Amino acid sequence: MTQHLIFGKIPKLIIFVFLIVVTASIIFFYKFAQLDTYAEGSSVIDSITDNRNSYPNGKIPKYEKIEITFEVKLSSATNYFYPYDNSPPSGIIPKTGINVDAIFTSPDGTLYKQPGFYYQEFLDQVKSGKEWFYPTENYKWKVRFSPNKEGTWKYKLKAIDSSGTVESQEQTFNVMSSKITDLSKLAAIAAILNTTTELTFLH
Repeated sequence: MTQHLIFGKIPKLIIFVFLIVVTASIIFFYKFAQLDTYAEGSSVIDSITDNRNSYPNGKIPKYEKIEITFEVKLSSATNYFYPYDNSPPSGIIPKTGINVDAIFTSPDGTLYKQPGFYYQEFLDQVKSGKEWFYPTENYKWKVRFSPNKEGTWKYKLKAIDSSGTVESQEQTFNVMSSKITDLSKLAAIAAILNTTTELTFLH
């Protein structure tokens, strides 16, 4: 009787193991296919998000900030704070850095190249009545850009390191009219963007 119960459960056990193997295989090949879509180099641009949902109807007002956050995985770079350079200044090892840029295409087809930066997250707390900042081990890549035309924009992200060049799939976002009409007010936006390079395309 006991033997009959044991042998009766064996087919169910085989089916269960088979399903686990099939599921694991599907996950593996799906992940492999994701890596293969970025075929030019070994790096992978992944987890792309932006701040469009912080604006009404998910549209970026003209001259306001779009902030793109993403990861560059499997990079051969050993220092993300150095640019990729075949002939760096004396004392710096060549080809140890990485170039990360966003290429924006305006509604009229004009191209803008905006550099990315490696962003470290900080804890922001108040302790004993004083503001307290503490660095974490969490890092992300970011690009900040201020579009100057209404309509549908496109962008793609590009990374260059010693393993080669990789580009992300193209993304789109919509830009609507803005209350900002006086370009002198863009100094305040520049402070928000934390760099002056975002405004160079306005000239």
